[in-house]
Amino acid sequence: MVANVHIRKDQRAHLLPLTAIAPAAAGPGKPFEVYRTTSLAGKEVAERIPVTLEAVLDNRVAIRVGPGERLKPGDRVVAAGIHRLHDGETVRIVE
Repeated sequence: MVANVHIRKDQRAHLLPLTAIAPAAAGPGKPFEVYRTTSLAGKEVAERIPVTLEAVLDNRVAIRVGPGERLKPGDRVVAAGIHRLHDGETVRIVE
């Protein structure tokens, strides 16, 4: 028996539930997006943000966050009901 083993340095992953990932709108760019919430005129609104997927782990997705990406650590992401959302729509945060 022969096996190839790849050992990589332990990295911290930024995980989102699969329910937070949406297919991107047609056009160039990244194939997946999430909705980030942003404050605008005293309201929380949904904003579509392209993301880079790293891996799928059970029912979660590891995404790339940080330099070169629009999604940053600490951003709030809509995790449910994204199929009914539109860019700029008002959302209510439930924790």
